[in-house]
Amino acid sequence: MPDIFILKPIGKQKKRDNDNLSDIHFPYGLVQVERFSINLIGTTLSHAPRKVIKGYVIELHHYPGFAMIKYYPRMCKNDPKKYQLRSKELGYQLSYISLRCILKQSASLIKIYLDDNPDSIIGYVGQPDNYDDRSKVDVRTAQRARVYNRYVLSMFQSHKYAFPEDKLFRDLNLNFIRKVHKHERQLTTKQRVNYLNMKTNLTAHEKELFNFMTSATKKQYE
Repeated sequence: MPDIFILKPIGKQKKRDNDNLSDIHFPYGLVQVERFSINLIGTTLSHAPRKVIKGYVIELHHYPGFAMIKYYPRMCKNDPKKYQLRSKELGYQLSYISLRCILKQSASLIKIYLDDNPDSIIGYVGQPDNYDDRSKVDVRTAQRARVYNRYVLSMFQSHKYAFPEDKLFRDLNLNFIRKVHKHERQLTTKQRVNYLNMKTNLTAHEKELFNFMTSATKKQYE
């Protein structure tokens, strides 16, 4: 029986010029990818549902001055849409406790990263998919982004962490977190440098950013 809900490091891949990064969204400026493994509980979507244990990979993508965190089912590691797949495509659905667990572990990795890199910024993408185009709630925001944002706000105390108020990030279903130094809300000098470098990196590859937008948001930029 594999360990359940235990996060294990499974290695780092440093970025080299000949690396095949076709399955990684936004590889520009990528320094290395740090990977962690976790086993979660799910239920098959069939006439006779049964419990299954599924392995997941949480990735920490390191860039100069900032990082991004993502996760996907281990069995889909070679699928270019691995960050977007839902239960219908996977054939099973994670339990509520498993969903909370993977979000909690991701939040823990974010906190560790910021403790080790207090002047850096770290974020996540609520990757959109075709289901968001049919949403009756908010067609301009991915459902994943709404769920992640609510959870993150409950995990990160406002007197220790801050989030950027930027329309660009909201349209990208992207959110970034930074440490607040000495209860000051403004960016430190080093944080400002990293923040500007991050925005420059993102906007320099504008076409790639459409991968982070819902169809309704894309139309606003066409």
